[in-house]
Amino acid sequence: SAIALSPDETTLVAVNRDVGSVSVFSVDYADGQPAMTLTAEIDLGAGSEPWQVAIDGCGTRAYVALRKDQKVVAIDDLTTAPVVVGSVSVGSEPTGIALTPNNTKLYVANWVDGTLSVINPATMTATATIDLNAALVATGLLGTLASRPALAHPRALAITNDGDASDTDESVYVTEWFAQRTAPESADGKNSDTNKQGLVYKVAVGVVGGATSTIALPPVADTGFPDRLNATTGCFPNQIGSITIEGANAYVTSTCASPVGPVGVFQKGACTATSQCTSISVTSVCTAGACTLACTSNADCGAVGGVCTLPGGTCNANTNDAKATTHPAVSVIDLAANTATTKNLDIDFVGKASSRMPLLPTDIGFFNSFGYIPAMGADGVFRIVLTGGQITDVGSATNDFINLRKDANDKLIRMPIGVATGFTQAFAFVANEGSRDVTALALSAQAIAGNQVDD
Repeated sequence: SAIALSPDETTLVAVNRDVGSVSVFSVDYADGQPAMTLTAEIDLGAGSEPWQVAIDGCGTRAYVALRKDQKVVAIDDLTTAPVVVGSVSVGSEPTGIALTPNNTKLYVANWVDGTLSVINPATMTATATIDLNAALVATGLLGTLASRPALAHPRALAITNDGDASDTDESVYVTEWFAQRTAPESADGKNSDTNKQGLVYKVAVGVVGGATSTIALPPVADTGFPDRLNATTGCFPNQIGSITIEGANAYVTSTCASPVGPVGVFQKGACTATSQCTSISVTSVCTAGACTLACTSNADCGAVGGVCTLPGGTCNANTNDAKATTHPAVSVIDLAANTATTKNLDIDFVGKASSRMPLLPTDIGFFNSFGYIPAMGADGVFRIVLTGGQITDVGSATNDFINLRKDANDKLIRMPIGVATGFTQAFAFVANEGSRDVTALALSAQAIAGNQVDD
């Protein structure tokens, strides 16, 4: 994540992507609230783009992936006098980083190359490179194609922990940023909402070269948001940004794409022939110099407010006629079965009459049977309720979402990019890229807690 909490919950490390540094905080709970104190800011180089951070099991060392510099740096003595003690080169644009439970291997996702770098954290040397491009080609989703760099775009990592002293029996799960096509586009484009799927790579830690398989993240058949004819719409997981393991499942956030068009019955600009309008819709026609939708009844022009002008059969502009084109989603992977389900979350927040929904989810963390999702496009953190590992509700009896703005006078844009949840303490910490600060959350109150510190 962009922010990490030590196992004893007393040290917090956050990356500052735009200025090339990391901030180290001490956290004190003496008064029952998490009081954060900035203890160090470590300069990693202007423009280095520190992207993600992981803290080891001892809570004394952090590892930071530098996206622009194509390196991983190690920072020691987090609790005393933090200092950079080593670095190692990795692939192009590293965006994800994670440690095995016993600190024996460090995995880094190289977004441009389509590879994983494997690092020995004790010596800060690269020991292997795992090619995910070949795994993507092996799915057959790309057709007949030879493997080459930059076909795959691994983004985020999570590693299992079975609690024993060996890391060789663990698995690394890696998100593929882009959705993959599963069927040809239909002539009318009406299958575009569901003819792609998300993908997660599964890599065996104990196999030399990392034996790799894939898990499909299926599309959503019904988003709950109908199109202009009141017909069902779907979406497919795309821009798959984070993955977190909780219990027997992994939870993957994405922006679920719903591209079937047109997005509305409006005049679409000047035309001289109907052939110029077919890119808008196969039933669009050129009428009086503008592209409009052909119709025989009002129902053809939208479920609400549609008006079909006869004779001629063209739809009037309909400001009610629009279609959601993206949805915030979470895919739940059953780690034993290697299967997944996908759920879009916005329809559940509509049911709560919430004023916000988790637009552009960036991360997910867990405490007890609840997940917490920071949303960059909403300046909020959104709670999901888990029952049997599945998402059964959203929000809480206290709040539909946790507002990252302190009060009505707070107009500062937060843009949260990461969350670190407590292990025993019912608190979470959110890294905000827009406001350059960290917000502490009291999960029992579903609200901001403690002090807020600029980083």
